[in-house]
Amino acid sequence: MDFMQTQQSFADWNTEVDRVLLANGTGKRAGDILMKARMDAYRIGLTAEQFANAPNLPFRTISEKSVKVARGCLWSTAVIGLLLFVLMLIGSSVLDGDPELPTRALQESRPFDTMPEINYVVTAERLAKSYDENAVAANETFLNKWIEVSGVAIRIEDAPPTIQLRGSEYAGISLLRVTCEFEHASRPQVSKVKPGDSVIIFGKVSGSTGTGSPALIMCRLK
Repeated sequence: MDFMQTQQSFADWNTEVDRVLLANGTGKRAGDILMKARMDAYRIGLTAEQFANAPNLPFRTISEKSVKVARGCLWSTAVIGLLLFVLMLIGSSVLDGDPELPTRALQESRPFDTMPEINYVVTAERLAKSYDENAVAANETFLNKWIEVSGVAIRIEDAPPTIQLRGSEYAGISLLRVTCEFEHASRPQVSKVKPGDSVIIFGKVSGSTGTGSPALIMCRLK
């Protein structure tokens, strides 16, 4: 008897077991009995009726399909967990490898205790004019430099605390301005400034705001 014939014969044998179990009112099927027990019974030559009527048949409490599904869920969970772990490692390495990525929240939670060295002392009008005339050249001079800028406050904003200094005006209209963004720790000092006040601000130049006007970050009032 070749393999296919054996498989078909065993399938017929299982069908007969189903019929006997149904006739006995057990509510079970051959598939509910352990495969090993059925194969052993088939190999030693028991008839389907003899096997189905045998006492203490080893019925499964969990079907093979349920076991397969459970195993698949466990593997899926393990794979997802591994992927998340790898993504966390990649994200951590990226943050650790780029010194220019500290967030604003980190800057605000760790304000500098000592003032960094001042690279330039300039008026708001002169700084704004430099960026208005040639932002590329101005960046070569001022970008990422710590400067002391003096000027007249024209606007005070919140979230984050910000003071805008007048860069130039025409007929009473401010055409250029210098935007100075402060850490939240400096909020009490910024709250005391009013439009029209002359102030001196220390901060780091972050470039142009896109309208020809420069911006400073991590500022402090002198």
